[in-house]
Amino acid sequence: MGTNIEDEQLIGYLINFVTGMPVGCDEIRIVELYGNKKPSQLFDTTTTNHHHVFTQLKKIKENGKNFNRAIVGGGGSWKESYPMEHVVDKNKSVIGIKKEFRFKEENHVWIMKDYSLIDSKLKGLSGRIQHEGFVVCRIMRDSSSSQCQGSVKSFAQENHDECSVRQEVVHQETHPDVYTQFNVS
Repeated sequence: MGTNIEDEQLIGYLINFVTGMPVGCDEIRIVELYGNKKPSQLFDTTTTNHHHVFTQLKKIKENGKNFNRAIVGGGGSWKESYPMEHVVDKNKSVIGIKKEFRFKEENHVWIMKDYSLIDSKLKGLSGRIQHEGFVVCRIMRDSSSSQCQGSVKSFAQENHDECSVRQEVVHQETHPDVYTQFNVS
């Protein structure tokens, strides 16, 4: 999948996903980013360095607002690298939040843009939410980095491809209700 999906579109896909509606872009996979696997174990980079996923956030404390972005078993952690930005629609209304994170591995760096719904949007969806605590993420591996050093390319600098159709769920045992609903095999 390419990177030409606009921020506003990603928020729209997230709204559709959390409310159980057809997403509109079947290439966005469901991946457990904060499980026990590093990004290089989750993503095939032989065909593309760009990935779009839905993932469920894990709160540090049950009623808290902070999330655990570490890999289980000490495999590393996604570190926030830029301040939060608002995602706006065509009318310049704030519809979501975008944050950027980095994950350093042996010979490269992964960059993730995490898109979430704002509280007022979630309240407006009250009673319709079927998949709670999910975000949509745009992830790329910075192939230009060496030993976790080097420049990090922005998503806008990469080539743009069209969104193609593909369905896949990683870690279906973690999200059996989502796996069943979307009839992914």
